[in-house]
Amino acid sequence: MLEAKGVSIQRGRSLVLSDVNFAARKSKVSAVLGPNGAGKTTLLLALAGLLEPQEGSVELEGKPLSALPMHARSQKVALAPQVEDFPFDFSVREIVEMGEMARMIGHKQAASTNEAVDRAIARLQIESIAESAITQVSGGERQRANLARLLVQNPDYFLLDEPTTHLDQQHQSLLVELIQDLSKEGKGVILCTHDLNLAHLIGDEFWWVGEQRVEPLGDKIKAFSEDSLRARYGKGLRIGYDADGQPVFGQTT
Repeated sequence: MLEAKGVSIQRGRSLVLSDVNFAARKSKVSAVLGPNGAGKTTLLLALAGLLEPQEGSVELEGKPLSALPMHARSQKVALAPQVEDFPFDFSVREIVEMGEMARMIGHKQAASTNEAVDRAIARLQIESIAESAITQVSGGERQRANLARLLVQNPDYFLLDEPTTHLDQQHQSLLVELIQDLSKEGKGVILCTHDLNLAHLIGDEFWWVGEQRVEPLGDKIKAFSEDSLRARYGKGLRIGYDADGQPVFGQTT
């Protein structure tokens, strides 16, 4: 289990998260909802061990994450940020290979490195741009390269910050399939998103970030009850249903 216990984080002069408790489990997709700027990214950075809380702790399987050396931490938890700038003209393949570098720190290099990289590139459908400079590809292609890097790194917990950003409909469907596969493979996935439709489709456990707090919403039935949704999204949320009777969420005009 990956947990935040009593975590408070201040960035600059602003208190972003206050006395936060959160828990994600393997084989589950934990969907973290909330408005932009509420602190979802800050929560992910803390859970990844990239942002030290002023109060409280982050624990992995009951032990402080901060006690793990960086190389051991990278083999347990990995983050795909919403936006990542690459100051150098690495090729897309080199970006994906960085996942292997993180995974193999402190170990002998595996003979199957190229196979793992090739599989990840194929799974994210970026073969045609593998030799292109990462700075020259589209935002969606850059996003898929980052996800391929995480696949090669192969942590226990995948932390995904708005992973559908820049993705077209075809590749959003690919992402959904990927996340579902990771969960079936025993991985824990923490998905930060403002997309209710995505969260409803693949989430198992749900959380709300707002007003410096993180609130457990429970399972899908509780989190997506009309009372729960109206309490957080107000009258601006439109709830419809598709031909199969599944809810479809949108904004009223």
